[in-house]
Amino acid sequence: MSNLYASTRARVKKAYLISREILEGLIEQKTINDVLDILKSTDYKKEISELPPNFRLIDIEHALRRNLIRHFSELIIASNFSPLLLAYFSKYLLHNLKVIIKGKALNKKYSELYNSIILEAEAFLGRRDIIIKVLEEASLEEAISTLSKYIFGKEIQEAYNLYKEKRNLNVFDIYFDKLLINNIISSLSKIKLEDAKACRDIVGTEVDFYNILAILRSKYLGLDVTFQREIIIPKTYFISQEMLNSLIASEEIESCFQILKNSKYAQLITEEIRTREDLPKLERQFEVYLYKIAYIKFLAGSNNLDLVLAFIKLKEVEIQNLITIMFGIKNGIKSNEIYKMLIL
Repeated sequence: MSNLYASTRARVKKAYLISREILEGLIEQKTINDVLDILKSTDYKKEISELPPNFRLIDIEHALRRNLIRHFSELIIASNFSPLLLAYFSKYLLHNLKVIIKGKALNKKYSELYNSIILEAEAFLGRRDIIIKVLEEASLEEAISTLSKYIFGKEIQEAYNLYKEKRNLNVFDIYFDKLLINNIISSLSKIKLEDAKACRDIVGTEVDFYNILAILRSKYLGLDVTFQREIIIPKTYFISQEMLNSLIASEEIESCFQILKNSKYAQLITEEIRTREDLPKLERQFEVYLYKIAYIKFLAGSNNLDLVLAFIKLKEVEIQNLITIMFGIKNGIKSNEIYKMLIL
């Protein structure tokens, strides 16, 4: 098996993605059951058919994500367990750890946390037992101690220490996101140079977006300049180190937006992104930007790992769109408003 085989499989799997026409049709449905009936005629049939009788919206979300993990696992196997794909796959493990650690901080019970995650990614990586051990701990401190014995010890402890000081759960988001990006960058030295070059636009954009958002989120949380320097990734791609330094030196988030208007990502700083409260809008702009990169990849005819990453990006956005549609229908949001919330 080779990267050519994996990229070919990704191209085949892209044909399973839901068309724009079907997606627009889903928006017009009256109930979630109507949406599910349509999804049963798509690649999601297996996972939707396995939903419990009295399913909740989170059960549907989990079913969709199981579908994603199934496809991603197959592509990892097809690539002969590419280090880069495994690094990206660790995103799902890190997501679960975020949920568990933040849940422990809020004194949530085992059953509530267990039912809020799926463990297919951990099972594939052989780390399910570790996550269960962390889940079973009675307190946040014990969960941190147990987790530190197995993976991410230094970083987890740093995040916990800062959380104790700031008492803000978003601290964990920043640290876990950095772990993911570090995993991805470290994996680049373990793959073919040809693949690393082909993936540069996706990986580089991910790194840039992480650095920008890490700085802005840190400012939002009132974390000092020293922390901002420590939390960024030293490697830069399409945004210079000098610009990152300027962002860090800037006292206000609003000033950072102005600085970014002189970067490659200037077009993402739209008129509606003006104040610190507009950070979610910027994050959405970044998501749309990455989606477009992934979409274009399939038009370029690549036969490298970048095509696999592109498929995963498109699949993640598709699931996000499906969840948005069902959330909108459940809450009585008008179809034209739901449409505006989608990434297309």
